[in-house]
Amino acid sequence: MKPILGAIGIVIAALLLATGVNWLIRARSETASIACVNNLRNIVASKQQWALEHHKASDTLPTWADILPYMGAGTAGQMPHCPDGGVYTIGRLNENPKCSIGGPSHALPETK
Repeated sequence: MKPILGAIGIVIAALLLATGVNWLIRARSETASIACVNNLRNIVASKQQWALEHHKASDTLPTWADILPYMGAGTAGQMPHCPDGGVYTIGRLNENPKCSIGGPSHALPETK
């Protein structure tokens, strides 16, 4: 009887461990997606502020050097990085920035 209880205990422990690992992976992925979308929002805000201060047309293509001072770290600021390794493309003022990973978890919703 004791060997059966021991085996059941091992199976239960393995199931709990597998569930916990799966939860941690999913939580980390969701956190990275949220951080990526927040970076994209910060890029949009920085582009808008730069455009207002420099009287730029909506089809102007800013550079990282143009918008970094508006990203909260001054001229010494660093480019934002996607936590999942994606690369950001700024885009024109009238376009949303993009993450190279794409998909709904690494993109801003399109507005019309």
